[in-house]
Amino acid sequence: VVASEVKELENESQKSAEHIAGIISGLQKKSGAMAAAVKKSLTEIESGNVAVNETLNIFNEIVTSISVINSNMSEVAAASEEQAASVEEVTATVNEFSDMVTQTAKEAIGLAAASEESSAAVDQITHMVSQVNSSMEEIHAVTDQAHETVKRIHEEMNQFKV
Repeated sequence: VVASEVKELENESQKSAEHIAGIISGLQKKSGAMAAAVKKSLTEIESGNVAVNETLNIFNEIVTSISVINSNMSEVAAASEEQAASVEEVTATVNEFSDMVTQTAKEAIGLAAASEESSAAVDQITHMVSQVNSSMEEIHAVTDQAHETVKRIHEEMNQFKV
């Protein structure tokens, strides 16, 4: 009787061990699939980082171009103001050109105002680029952490192989 019960317990233990081995095997497969998905996500994040960096480079080029344009506009505005002063001297002696000189002076003032607006826009873009750079640094840090986590999961999963 005891031998029969021992045999029955042995069979049940064997079935339980096989069941547990099946569960562990299933978990390992699922963990492997999860690790592959995380690895794929990391690859996509890294690709996104490259795209964002390229975008940042383009924004930086735009900022540089706008700065050059702003500088040129300032030079044009300064030259226009000098020209307006010279024209005003001439109009003191020639009344016929009075209206034309006044219009040139108004345009010079408008150009100076446009130059100031461009300068403000450059400042805003520079600020936005700075914010994007900060965001990229945060994304990079999160990506590094995720990559390390995937490595640890993979190492821990290798310990459970049957």
